[in-house]
Amino acid sequence: MAAMNPGSVHGLGSGVVHGHGLVDRLVQRHGSSAAHNPGLAQRPRPSLAHGPGLAQKPGSNLARRIAHSLALKLAHGQRAGPVQWRCGSASARRAHPVMIFPTLILRAIILWGGILWAAILCATALSAQPTPAPKPDPSFPFSTEIEDFARADEAGPAVRDAVLFLGSSSIRLWNIRSGFPGRPTVNRGFGGATTPDILHYYPRLRPRATPHAVVVYAGENDLAAGAKPDAIARNILTLIGKLRADYPRARIALLSLKPSPIRWTLWPGMTAINRIVSGRARAAGFAYLDVGSVLLAGDGLPDASLFRSDGLHMNDRGYALWNRLVGAWLETEPLRAQPTARRP
Repeated sequence: MAAMNPGSVHGLGSGVVHGHGLVDRLVQRHGSSAAHNPGLAQRPRPSLAHGPGLAQKPGSNLARRIAHSLALKLAHGQRAGPVQWRCGSASARRAHPVMIFPTLILRAIILWGGILWAAILCATALSAQPTPAPKPDPSFPFSTEIEDFARADEAGPAVRDAVLFLGSSSIRLWNIRSGFPGRPTVNRGFGGATTPDILHYYPRLRPRATPHAVVVYAGENDLAAGAKPDAIARNILTLIGKLRADYPRARIALLSLKPSPIRWTLWPGMTAINRIVSGRARAAGFAYLDVGSVLLAGDGLPDASLFRSDGLHMNDRGYALWNRLVGAWLETEPLRAQPTARRP
């Protein structure tokens, strides 16, 4: 490596600035501005040895070039000015001196450091905030309806000796209060529910007081969702088993799956489910009520006049037929023995 000359300063181009040649060049470029500054020629010119590679490599790092020029300008007491560069065929030559205040660089460092620190504090504050409580049951789509059941139970006294109606939308849309006047009722139907949904929410579907009787309709949405008839029948019997275990003295009725115009293609699967569950009724301790055949017209197809415009849910005429069938079943229960008056 070649030794540096203490009396010279390597420039950014291919040449070398010696002694007072820098002042002469400044006078030529900037006129009298440098000549009228008597201290400019008297100040010592420090040797800035960045190594010979800086002058020899035209592709040197731009930051190093700027730093070199900044130190050179500060050594000669010049003010900030514009920065311009032009590229030659062999090396990058300086057209005008680079003049930057070091305080600007310091301010930029402080500014960006403050922004980074503020971002860190903001992220820390956000992470320290409490996580919002999750919804009651985000994995199932019926959380709101289930919470409504709980709020209805808490709104008033428990309904004692009621008839509990449990199932899907065929139960939910059923006006059981007007259909069974004089009987206390509790409706626990939620639209679109499958039998697994009912089993999942079963502990939260139970009323506060033990029901006198239970009416169940389930399985139709299971079949529409693609479940197999034997699997659906097993789930229905599982639900009945839970009800029987929790309410050993209650009467339980399972309604057969109903035909409908829009789901008529599913009717063979429905009849298969009805056949399986009806064969287990006596052993499992529940009554099986055929509420599907009354919805068929004389030609064996679903009677469209008994259904709403959606072709799936029954209208008031269809529910009137169900009221009659279920009401007759409720009326067949034996009368409770009245306590006899004791003789004095």
